[in-house]
Amino acid sequence: MNEIYERLNTAISKNKAIILTVKNGLGSEIKELKFYPYILGDDSFQFAFVWGQLQESKLFYKFNLQNIIELKISQEVFNYSNNACYQYALEEEHYNTISGFDNIFILEAQKSHSKEFKSKKFIMTLNAKSIVCYVGATLEKNKISSEKGYIAYGYTNIDEAPTPKTKGKLIIDTLFTSIDEALKQGEKIMKDQIKQSVNKNKIKK
Repeated sequence: MNEIYERLNTAISKNKAIILTVKNGLGSEIKELKFYPYILGDDSFQFAFVWGQLQESKLFYKFNLQNIIELKISQEVFNYSNNACYQYALEEEHYNTISGFDNIFILEAQKSHSKEFKSKKFIMTLNAKSIVCYVGATLEKNKISSEKGYIAYGYTNIDEAPTPKTKGKLIIDTLFTSIDEALKQGEKIMKDQIKQSVNKNKIKK
């Protein structure tokens, strides 16, 4: 499959059409399919895919690379269709896209992602000084085990509630089962860390 992947990468980079032999759902082969590849990537389940347009029917289609038996790069150079619109899914990764094509619909995915982030404001008063703090929690995936859970981040010295794009400091490298539990435990740990920091400064003085 590595050879097929590299050929796809080359075809997309050069806007070249490809000729495919693929397996259909019943296990038989479909040969001599001319295909215009637009996007090469991994889907939400980490299966490599190519999305583009079938030249004969003008329909847009996504092929799993595991179902591609043979791939030849044609000499035909193509341009993307003005009707092309890719529906992006959460946690997909795109590694190559044909030049100029940016009609990738991600608004719904961004909205869904924002629902997976939540923040809470709290104020600490230490030595007659008030500190405005935020704790935030976001859904993440462990890169080794692929287990999903909520991670807590801390934010200080910011004027308004954080968003998923606001950079925070990791409070503890633990996956919590719920977003509310991550906020609760994150706030508790953050308060302890701030108190310890203030006490250390007192000792130094």
